Amino acid sequence: MISVVVRILNERENLRKLLDALKTQKCSIPFEIIVVDNESTDGTKELALSYGVKIVTLARNDFSYPKAMNLGIRNCSGEYVVLTVGHALPFSNNWLETVIENFKDKKNAGIYGGQKPRTNADPLEFITYGYWYLRDILKGKRLVKKGPGILGATNCAIRKSLWEKHYFNEYYECGGEDGEWAKWAIKEGYNIVFDPKFSVRHSHSMKSFADRKKQFAYWKNLDKPTKFTKDSLVFRKDLNLQK
Repeated sequence: MISVVVRILNERENLRKLLDALKTQKCSIPFEIIVVDNESTDGTKELALSYGVKIVTLARNDFSYPKAMNLGIRNCSGEYVVLTVGHALPFSNNWLETVIENFKDKKNAGIYGGQKPRTNADPLEFITYGYWYLRDILKGKRLVKKGPGILGATNCAIRKSLWEKHYFNEYYECGGEDGEWAKWAIKEGYNIVFDPKFSVRHSHSMKSFADRKKQFAYWKNLDKPTKFTKDSLVFRKDLNLQK
C-alpha cells in the first residue's frame, strides 16, 4: 500500500483540489490518505472528513515540520509513504504509480520531483519556480547525492521501514529534516532519486520582493537544526497564521 501524508493548515480549497486530483490517480496498488491538520479553523478538517480520509491533529503550539511528518507516518499503513502539503498539486494521474516504479529497486530509499509554479503564482514566483522546474526537468531522472532541495518534502516518497530506523530529526524544527534524512540514507548505502514524473504544481503566492528575500534567507538556515517560532514564517501570508 501507498500512504499519502498531507500536512495542512487553513487550506480548505487547496485541499479540495488535491483530494480531487488524488481520486483520479491510476495506481496499481491501494493507497490511503492521511491528513495532518494543524488545528485549521476554516473548515479544512470538515472537508477532509467529507472525503473519508484519515485525520490526525497536531496542536498549533506544538508544530514543527519534522514533528508533523513523523506524526503522519506513525499513522500510516503503507510501506511506501508519500509526503506532501495542501498547496501542492500533482498534474499527472500517474503520479503515485511513479512511486511504485522507483521502489522496485530495493536500493532506492526515497524519490522526489520538480515543482512547477501554480497557475495563481505571482510573477516573481512564476519566474523563480519556473526556472528551477525547467532546469530540473532538463537534467532528467537521476541519482542525487547532495545539494539544496534534495528529497524536498513538498513532494517526496520514502520507505516506512527505513524511516523506522531513522525518524525525521525533530531538532530541525523549521525544516531541513528531509535533507538530513536523505544524507543518512545515502550514508547507509541507499539511493535518493529525482524523477521528473513525480513533479507537482507548488508555490506560495508571495506578492512582494521583500517576502521573497526573507524566504531565501530562511532557506539558507535549513542545513542545521533550528528552533521553530511563528514569527519565523511571518513572510508566508498564504499560511493564514492569524486564523
